[in-house]
Amino acid sequence: MEPITTATVATNIDWTTIIITIISTVQAVLLGWFVYNQYTKNKKTDQDVEREKLRQETELELLKERTKADNQNIAIIYNELHELLLESGADRVYIVQPHPPHDQHLISVTMEVAQKGVVPIKASIQNIPFADLPVIVKNLATNCFNMFATIEDFGDSKAQSIARINGIYQSAAKRMVNSSGVWVGNLFVDYNSSTSISETKLKAFLKDHANTIQHILPEFK
Repeated sequence: MEPITTATVATNIDWTTIIITIISTVQAVLLGWFVYNQYTKNKKTDQDVEREKLRQETELELLKERTKADNQNIAIIYNELHELLLESGADRVYIVQPHPPHDQHLISVTMEVAQKGVVPIKASIQNIPFADLPVIVKNLATNCFNMFATIEDFGDSKAQSIARINGIYQSAAKRMVNSSGVWVGNLFVDYNSSTSISETKLKAFLKDHANTIQHILPEFK
């Protein structure tokens, strides 16, 4: 019997084909990841754009509503000022407000009505620093009612100068606060000559109109 001979069969492996296949697979995976990642980014960008657009549209609508409300309130306030001018027989009636909001350090006249022929005081009281009127600002912010029977009662030299320039003989002011009790301004009346109206009656007039105005008075920026 002849001996059995085991033959070794050499298998030729095509490594080039395998490598190309692996590279193609990796490229396909990377391309798929890139496409998905870019799609995700684009979708997020579109969502961000839509959210920003919606936010801007909402803010615009709110601004329109606030502007409409402010305009209506301003009309009401001017009506109150005109009524007070007639009731008190004052030469001027005006509102002084601290500003800007949240960092109040200036004071200005924001709204005013005056008798015919009387020069408005608004131009004289604009953006005046608290530091220039320390006495009167403190009184306006803390006292519910202030009566300035003479020019000297204003205390500050700058305030006295403004009064003289504008021919003020007497003046009175009612502090106004918002619903949180925060000082928002003062309702003023002034006279260019002596008046016969009693302080009690003047105080009542100012209180009545201030109660309406203080709750709808727009912030002055």
